[in-house]
Amino acid sequence: MGIQKYPEDYRFKCEIEKFKQCVDFAKDLLEHDKLFILFECISEVRFKAKLDKKEYDLCYTGLEYDEFKDILTNEVSVILVQNAEEPELREPNLERYLEKEIADSNTIKEILEEKYQKRKYVKDMLMDSDMDSRYWMKKKTLNYKLSGLNYELNRFVLRNHVDALYATIRIETSKTLKKEGIPEIFMGNAGEQAVSFVCDKQDLEYIIDILKKIKERM
Repeated sequence: MGIQKYPEDYRFKCEIEKFKQCVDFAKDLLEHDKLFILFECISEVRFKAKLDKKEYDLCYTGLEYDEFKDILTNEVSVILVQNAEEPELREPNLERYLEKEIADSNTIKEILEEKYQKRKYVKDMLMDSDMDSRYWMKKKTLNYKLSGLNYELNRFVLRNHVDALYATIRIETSKTLKKEGIPEIFMGNAGEQAVSFVCDKQDLEYIIDILKKIKERM
């Protein structure tokens, strides 16, 4: 189905075969700990890859690295949320939307069937009960969630005229995390909070050691 057959603001325009190929690659990377799915961390759902373009190109063909990342971000991550929150894969709301945008009933049926196939493929290949539990555990917590982590490196001249590097780290948290593809202006009051602190290399090593101990205990 050509791109021109979709409504202009319709998100899920990736060809079904490319979409499935992207999901297949993601499944393989997840199984080899080269890809992580982050729930309610920085954004609602995000994929984090532990390989660069060069490593990717050595292992996978038929789908460019940037295209793989785009499909993950713009379609697969959104479908993960849909599948968790709306287990019924058929979408009456989508059908009503398409009926307003498209005159041809056969085209509407094709788009609905394609979207169903995409959602089912993600469910079959990437999702299990543990993933649903992870999503809802993070979604329902009353605690603030990490929504941003930024840093700035600066140079400071000590009394003995020796230069020292330090980092200003800013950690942001919020009650509601942003959704991919939705402008922040439409997200409303997210209850955002932020804290900044300065640390040198030794401070960072101390913080990293604590985080490593937490990870080991988990």
